[in-house]
Amino acid sequence: MTHRIKRLLSLLVVFALMLSLCACSSTTTSEASTSASDTTQQSAPSSDSEVSTADETTSSDTTQQSAPSSEADESQATTITDFNGTEFSTDMEINAVLSRHPIPTMLVLRLAPEKLVSVDSVFTMQYMNDQERGNLLQSFDPDAVAQMPVTNVFFNGIDAEAILELSPDYIITMSKDPYLSEYTAQLEIPVICVSKDTLADYAETMRILGVVLDNTEDANAMADYWTNIIDEVSARTSSIAQEDRPTVYYCGSDMLTTPGTDTIMSSIIDLAGGYNLGCEVTTADNSTNESIEVTMEQILEWNPDVIIANTAEQYEEITTAAEWASIAAVQNGRVYTQRVYSLMDGLSAIPALLWLEQMLNNPGDGTLSDEIIAIDQEYYDLFFL
Repeated sequence: MTHRIKRLLSLLVVFALMLSLCACSSTTTSEASTSASDTTQQSAPSSDSEVSTADETTSSDTTQQSAPSSEADESQATTITDFNGTEFSTDMEINAVLSRHPIPTMLVLRLAPEKLVSVDSVFTMQYMNDQERGNLLQSFDPDAVAQMPVTNVFFNGIDAEAILELSPDYIITMSKDPYLSEYTAQLEIPVICVSKDTLADYAETMRILGVVLDNTEDANAMADYWTNIIDEVSARTSSIAQEDRPTVYYCGSDMLTTPGTDTIMSSIIDLAGGYNLGCEVTTADNSTNESIEVTMEQILEWNPDVIIANTAEQYEEITTAAEWASIAAVQNGRVYTQRVYSLMDGLSAIPALLWLEQMLNNPGDGTLSDEIIAIDQEYYDLFFL
């Protein structure tokens, strides 16, 4: 029965992809499709393409943790070290975890849903309050997820009473959580640190959670798939000379903010074959900041080849406002809005990488290639269905 349900969901995803391809010929682009919608250059995107993830500016000054490592071959690991240097093993008894960020929240749902004691507030905003992205929860008993307690995301502080009431064995949070020292001191609950600052960090995060949740088979399969896609894209783009890479301005939640060098957005832009202009304003203190403030004068001076809008409203303003009109990206029809199922932050980062690689190097009319659509389908089958 489970197999039939997953097969039916997979067919529905494919059907949605085909509908999105048909819709591409209209003058208004619908950004929402299941796993791979088409992007049409310079057509007004759907408001459903808004990014609901809050920018993590509160932790931008935190020193980046060193990459973790496993004691055995990654595909066979039974012990692993997290991004804070703590070692975990499948021999440890962990029956209840509380996640402080939507990425590990979704990964726990995928790997060991019975061990998740709550969902974080940003996860609720992204998936429970968004009908289209909420479709990704269909294999995870969405009614049960909707009834779970909601706790703060890490950058909104610690609600000690709420956490203690849920009695988690461990708290899962991000390596740049500014409250790391308080979990043990204030709550006496050990912490598992993961990271999403680069594409490679996501794969290691999956392996860490596979060990601590005692599901290394699925976690390593997901991490291997993730890494293989990165390697394939890198083989195509790593030889692109710096001077040949299109310059990219990525709009944060505010159009006059952009991500620094050590962020997932910059990681995707670089691997896709572009150059993140946010690197020009990155310092040692703000490299992981996803919302570095810039001025309109700075953007005009940069004159980016490509602009990535975060929302439909941003797209509309950039493509119609006089102050943006002289920018190369606007004049050449290279302003794009992220797709609902390919946002450049979160577990959709791999579909986003494939989308952006095409938009930067072979955009054509904005229609996604059949190959990318097929890979997107494989990806969502593995990670969500």
